[in-house]
Amino acid sequence: MFLSVMQLTLGIGCSFFVNVLPFASRKKLGYDGDKVFKKGYYIIGSLSLYLVFTTILQANIDSHTLALVGSLLMIPFFVALAGLPFLKSSTEERISEESSLLDSRNNNNQLRDRTDESESLSAESDQLSMENLRPIECLTRSLCFYLLFLSLFCGTGVGLMVINNISQINKAIGGKSSFKITLVSLMNVGNSYGRMIAGYLSEKYKGYISRPVWLMYALTSMCGSQCILALSQQEGSVPVLLVGTILMGTSYGAFWALGPTLCAELFGTTHYGKNYALLNLAPALGGYVVSVCIAGYLYDFYGEVDEDGSTTCIGKNCFESTFLISAALCVVGIFSCLMLQRRTQQWYAEY
Repeated sequence: MFLSVMQLTLGIGCSFFVNVLPFASRKKLGYDGDKVFKKGYYIIGSLSLYLVFTTILQANIDSHTLALVGSLLMIPFFVALAGLPFLKSSTEERISEESSLLDSRNNNNQLRDRTDESESLSAESDQLSMENLRPIECLTRSLCFYLLFLSLFCGTGVGLMVINNISQINKAIGGKSSFKITLVSLMNVGNSYGRMIAGYLSEKYKGYISRPVWLMYALTSMCGSQCILALSQQEGSVPVLLVGTILMGTSYGAFWALGPTLCAELFGTTHYGKNYALLNLAPALGGYVVSVCIAGYLYDFYGEVDEDGSTTCIGKNCFESTFLISAALCVVGIFSCLMLQRRTQQWYAEY
């Protein structure tokens, strides 16, 4: 019920950020689509910070006080939001854009003749990707596909392992049962920030740092998070676990921002939907291998069977080895990214 309603709500809400203005018209009218995305960044970033504060407060104060403090925290948010200049001038900008578009459609013969524009857009579209490949061609002709698949397999597989076992990880080092809610909330906040930061920076500095390098940075960050989580098991430290979880969530979110763009750039947009669906097997397989075959096996090996038949594991041995193996997998993913970078550096240099 919740997923059904939320998917519909998010779909309707995100539809306001869709730009239906053709590329040629947008370019001639001087339309700046970045403002729309920045508005979304402001809103999501503010809500994420609000979630951080309320999560921390929820772990330390009672529910009635939390409701009062939460309401007070929302007041500056609405005051600041009401004072933003883009909200005050949104109506004027919309009217100006609509009138400019109408004038352009009525008076400019160049916008009516789409032949030359279609050819230029087609040529530009070809330049935005290395080559247009079908799924079967990705599997039989492109080594880059397997390198990207391996990188996402390692990175997202490790992230899903932590997400699936966060409750047991917290319990293994003696953390309070209520603390797992804090871990999940802050991990999700890191996830959202990772998607925004990786997507924004990789696009802003694409002329200086190619996207495979950004993917390598995300894998390096994920490797660091696994080392921190292994340290938390060694010392039995809940604060260290919190730091590692936030860093893991941020790294995991970065994969979901970089993966789709890399798929479009390396294999084209003609068969993008099919290619990306094929590439999405990497998280599914990675999550199964790391969560079940590695983490699940070691947890059962070091754990004890309870009277009801379930397995419980307490102590550093439960996940310490799993995190070290996960860090090694991230290193494999880093080398895969380096190979991908070497094979694509000439195209990205021209791009």
